[in-house]
Amino acid sequence: MMSNSSLQNSFIAMWQAIATHWVGSTTIAGYDLWNEPHGTGASQAAWITLSQQSTSAIRAIDPNHVIIWEPFEWGLPYGFDGMTTDLPLRYSSTRS
Repeated sequence: MMSNSSLQNSFIAMWQAIATHWVGSTTIAGYDLWNEPHGTGASQAAWITLSQQSTSAIRAIDPNHVIIWEPFEWGLPYGFDGMTTDLPLRYSSTRS
């Protein structure tokens, strides 16, 4: 998906729709963009770009809910390199 612009646009549009639905709600704590991102043709650079674009799209609608980024390649800690410090943003690693 990270190498297909049509799928990337759909991914961002999906997050815009979700943010539009949940903006102002106290029912959710935030948005977890992608659990353990990985995939054929994917790279850390592509994931960071897609994450930043998705975060910007969500922030344009909902500036308050936390956005959760997991590092590229199955959530491994080395994947944090190059990630943003946009707040409120949380990083999650599922591996140690």
